Amino acid sequence: MYNIEVDGHHNYHVATEHQTWILVHNNDDCVPVPRKPGRDFDFDTREEALHAAAVAHGAPADIPLDEMAVHAKPQYGNNPNLIGPKGEPWEQVDVMWQNPDGSLGQARDIAHHASGHRFNDRTPPEVAPPHYHGPEGYGHYYYPAGG
Repeated sequence: MYNIEVDGHHNYHVATEHQTWILVHNNDDCVPVPRKPGRDFDFDTREEALHAAAVAHGAPADIPLDEMAVHAKPQYGNNPNLIGPKGEPWEQVDVMWQNPDGSLGQARDIAHHASGHRFNDRTPPEVAPPHYHGPEGYGHYYYPAGG
C-alpha cells in the first residue's frame, strides 16, 4: 500500500492487487451518487451492466452480449459533469443483434460513462462510478471501475 498526497482536488485511477482499476479522489468532501430504487442498478462487471442497459433499450434478454455487435462513439462536450475526471470523453454505444426470424434489431445511443464522473455542482460533491444509462437517460447501470 502507498500513501500519496496531491495538492488540490484530483480524480485518478489506481490499480489494485487484482489488476483492476478503481476511480479514487484525494478529498473527503465527496459522497457517492444516491441510488434510486427501481431505476439504478449495480452489476459486478461492465459486460453485465451493458447487457442490462441494452435490454432496457429493447434488446432481447435471451440473446447474450457476446452474440451482439457493439459499437462505441466517443463524445465530447462542454458539460464538465459528463466527461471523465481527466477529460476523458463519454460514449454513445450502439448494439445490434439478429432476431430468431433473421431480422436485425438495434439499440442506439446508449450513453456510457466509462470513467464515471464527479458532480462539483452539488453540495457536497457527488461521485458516480462507471455506468450506462437507460432509455432517455432514465436509470443507471453501474459497474466497478476496471470491471
